[in-house]
Amino acid sequence: MGTYTVTDPALTGTVVTPNTAAASDSFPVSAGETYVMLVINGGGSPDSVVIDDPNSVGPAGNTSFNPDVTKSVTNGTNQVFRIAADRFKDVNGNVNVTHSFTTSVTVYVFRGGRV
Repeated sequence: MGTYTVTDPALTGTVVTPNTAAASDSFPVSAGETYVMLVINGGGSPDSVVIDDPNSVGPAGNTSFNPDVTKSVTNGTNQVFRIAADRFKDVNGNVNVTHSFTTSVTVYVFRGGRV
């Protein structure tokens, strides 16, 4: 499990360092903030990215309800995700992300500001 570094972009520019994707990762968030996560799949297989939603409750009696966000990032492509901290943070103040494929997959997380 890895912990992504969150970058605060500045008007004058900010140097960013890529995070290497692992099967199970997380990054710290602050209440009321929005984050942007960029997944770059430079590998040879699709990466099924899952952003865990630990806070939404499914309809009563519906055991198949799953509010997680799942998106396939096809090999050789990039996907960007807008993440609201208050929806996706767990009890420890982290957003949890899983990857089905990690070879040559890098991730950048940027703090986007207040919701």
